[in-house]
Amino acid sequence: MSCIGADDEAMIAGVEIYDANSGAVTASFAGPQGQLYCDGYRLYSARPGGMQVWDIHTGDNTGSVPGFTPSRYHAGSHELAAVDDSTLTSCQARLST
Repeated sequence: MSCIGADDEAMIAGVEIYDANSGAVTASFAGPQGQLYCDGYRLYSARPGGMQVWDIHTGDNTGSVPGFTPSRYHAGSHELAAVDDSTLTSCQARLST
């Protein structure tokens, strides 16, 4: 589970975004939980029931894809993929920047 907070008792579902070079927190917001993927612009949170899309700069929930729960992200093609039984489903992650 992805959580933010000072200790186990005060934690809530959410994320902190860090600058990879400096280690500084650049954003922190409540909401995202489950398996997380990021394309550098958006954060995708996948959990049973579907996927949610978050703006990494504002923390706004900008969309959802009910029923699509990706288990992989391909950075080169910007695609999220889910495998259900014998079916592979993909979704283009970055539509615009």
